[in-house]
Amino acid sequence: LSTGLAVPFEGFHTASTLYPDGYRSVRLSWAKIGGAYMYTPFLCSVDCVDGKPVFGISSFVGEQKWVGKSIDGVYEQALPDHHKYMSAHSFFGLDMQGVVKKLEAQPLAGQCTEYTFHNKELEPVNRLSTPLLNYSGSARTEVGIVQRQKKRKFAQMATTSVKQRPRPTTAEEEVTPGKQQQYGLLDFIALYRSLKRLPSKVQKGRSPIHEWGLFAKEDIEPNEMLTEYVGEVIRPSLTDVREMEYRSKGIGDYMFTIDGYTVVDATMKGGEARYINHACDPNCYSKIVGIDGKKKICILSKRKLKKGEELTYDYKFPAEEVKIPCHCGSSNCRGYMN
Repeated sequence: LSTGLAVPFEGFHTASTLYPDGYRSVRLSWAKIGGAYMYTPFLCSVDCVDGKPVFGISSFVGEQKWVGKSIDGVYEQALPDHHKYMSAHSFFGLDMQGVVKKLEAQPLAGQCTEYTFHNKELEPVNRLSTPLLNYSGSARTEVGIVQRQKKRKFAQMATTSVKQRPRPTTAEEEVTPGKQQQYGLLDFIALYRSLKRLPSKVQKGRSPIHEWGLFAKEDIEPNEMLTEYVGEVIRPSLTDVREMEYRSKGIGDYMFTIDGYTVVDATMKGGEARYINHACDPNCYSKIVGIDGKKKICILSKRKLKKGEELTYDYKFPAEEVKIPCHCGSSNCRGYMN
């Protein structure tokens, strides 16, 4: 149901297994229910409670639930003697190749210092001896210990759980069907249709700027629509609640404000666009486009891109006293993102 999020906290990984927060899987097994054996589904879960992993197994029949701090202990309570035939990790599905690969591809997996990667191509070049303060894998949340000094303005900018923020939506004009002729060659609706119909021209990969980034899979012409910033659409009033929830789990959030009524939260249900890093001399830009009565956040190429080149755009953070170092490497790098 959900692979969850790999987190570099004590107890959430061993040398061979990751225990992702928010993990959910449904497993089928013979079990004794009401005095009779039957083939029944079980919901397996892993959650972060007070910074520690809590494992759970729930029966869809009889509505029984077993919860504990040990995966083997919970497994033994729910299905006694089953460990003779299958390990707890196998029952939860945590050793399935597809699950392992998805977890190892997450930015935080590289900060699980005791864990040994099964897919060596996904292992970071430099494994950290100690976890970073930033658990998000994006330069947006570089300074995780700095608290905000100013009240957020939801109609202007998206928020993160740290001092820096995603770019203000006011930095780029909003494009609605009635305004599209102002942009000449760019037929945004046609570009959006092509984006959804054709194979993707970008892919996620390790970034020299910061952890993960998005890269061109082929040569790209100027003003091509490359990806859409997607996620869960929420009200601005929920961003504070989400932010506190993510912060309690050590997760940096990815939120982009469309307008005063709508925010896209890409933290847990986002797409590839959230991995685009900042640059002082960016090669991409964003537009809010009105399509089919809905506002879409689209990322377009600013100039011609070569195959393998990393996509970047200017986050346009407001100037503040606490500076956020920039590592974009541009010839005209300002040194700071704000």
